[in-house]
Amino acid sequence: MGEYREWPHDLDGLVDMARNEILPEFYEMNDDPTRKYPTVKQLGQLGYRNLNWVLHNKHDMSVKEFFTMIVGVTDDVAEHDGTRDWDYTDPETIANCAKYLDWMQQYREWNDATVDTTYYYLNRILREYNAVVDADSENLITAAQNDDHRTELYDAMVKTIHTIRQDAETDNSAYQYLLAIRGFFDWLSRRHVIDENPIKPIAEEFNFDLDTEGTESLKPVQLGQLWEEATKLHEYLVIIGYICWGVRRQELPAVRRSQFEFDDNVMRIEFEAHQRKNDAGTVTVVVGRGIIEEQFERLDSHSDWNGHLLPDPDDIAQPMKKRDAADIFRDVCKRADVTLDDGSLPSPNNGRALWHDMNARAEGVLMEMEYTEDQAYEDDESPLDYQSSPRKENIRQLLFKKRVQAVLPDEAVTDNRIIAPDLEQQYSFDPSNFADD
Repeated sequence: MGEYREWPHDLDGLVDMARNEILPEFYEMNDDPTRKYPTVKQLGQLGYRNLNWVLHNKHDMSVKEFFTMIVGVTDDVAEHDGTRDWDYTDPETIANCAKYLDWMQQYREWNDATVDTTYYYLNRILREYNAVVDADSENLITAAQNDDHRTELYDAMVKTIHTIRQDAETDNSAYQYLLAIRGFFDWLSRRHVIDENPIKPIAEEFNFDLDTEGTESLKPVQLGQLWEEATKLHEYLVIIGYICWGVRRQELPAVRRSQFEFDDNVMRIEFEAHQRKNDAGTVTVVVGRGIIEEQFERLDSHSDWNGHLLPDPDDIAQPMKKRDAADIFRDVCKRADVTLDDGSLPSPNNGRALWHDMNARAEGVLMEMEYTEDQAYEDDESPLDYQSSPRKENIRQLLFKKRVQAVLPDEAVTDNRIIAPDLEQQYSFDPSNFADD
């Protein structure tokens, strides 16, 4: 098993790695002149298999989309003429977008990764904007120039940002789209293409949670500190939900008893697509099964309880307000003296970032296991019987369990038989992979 490597999770860092490491190594070993970027299988052969997981889980993006749209490598199907493909048909808008990117690269000294990422944001904005406006509406630039149509443009752009936010992994991600289109309009205004930026105050229409998710996570040892400090059921539950399930701040209060599956050997929680953005599926309860069962047993005595794991203390028929759940998390952090590197108090987003990091670590170890080496898989396809198989998920859960066992007391970690009993014996786990950073 190779030494664990700290992977960048932001697009800029991934692009730098792709251009400076992955592509040079790929071109050296590649014997197919029509192939311009590696397949998933070739990434594994080069030792970069984890890129596929990071792209899928952090950015909802395939390897092909990353290399062609973000890195800017031409597709192996057809040569590119040097221009960008835009999902919008108006020539004036496209010309201004292209000129904006060239201008900012020349005068603001944007690097290639920033230009590529901004193109990706603007193109998504144009595509979604086109879907929400009437077919006979004016194009984006003309509407911005027309006093009578600015309100229509503003409302359509609010809907566009809302649509993107619904799909985004984090509020921080959605906010980057808003910044991209607002920056474009600011540039048009400075050059007097339009009189003023018609969407300048658009951020005020949203309640973005712009904490430090994606830039800093809690450390594993801090999970142990929070657990030691917690004293009440709802305190343990917000720790479990935000860190051990990785749900978003607004999603935890919506979790209901009907989502839980109980039997002698396992407790699982099922998330549908509308309940957990981009993360529909099954989460195995590795931490705190007894606490969850105790909470449900306590709430069962209330006839007006509506099934929520965290009901509103003032109205048990309703879910807890998301701000109250976040405040509980912050209060436990404050009492436990758990802070971020700059001394500020963490939010649930920072807890969820730890869930991402622990899973990324587990996935990195998993992907290096020898049993995947002979799997046949092609570009943008998961390994057969591996990425989506229950056995693969069992292994990932075991690796996650090892991480939390390193920092939590024995009684906190569910003594479950959720994992195939032969796995711990079949695979030799290096303890250094689970040590606290």
